[in-house]
Amino acid sequence: MQSPEASTAVSPTQIHLALANFADEVVGTLARLFAYVGTLALFAILALAGLGQLPDLRDDVTAEKLLWSEASRSRPAFAVAKLDSSE
Repeated sequence: MQSPEASTAVSPTQIHLALANFADEVVGTLARLFAYVGTLALFAILALAGLGQLPDLRDDVTAEKLLWSEASRSRPAFAVAKLDSSE
């Protein structure tokens, strides 16, 4: 008859299998974590690129003022100088 300690003894092969399974789980978890962080980084890059494409909506009035300037005296576009009658 075997003692209770002998029946629950763990062989070295079982320990190696357990460690190998644990290592596989750690590698799988790290791979999933890397993919998750990479996806979040991709979304952040796309969001920043999208925000860069939007017009600046905060200062609409000042943007219009910067684009236009009033001339003190405008010149006619198609003005014709007086012809010299002596020619």
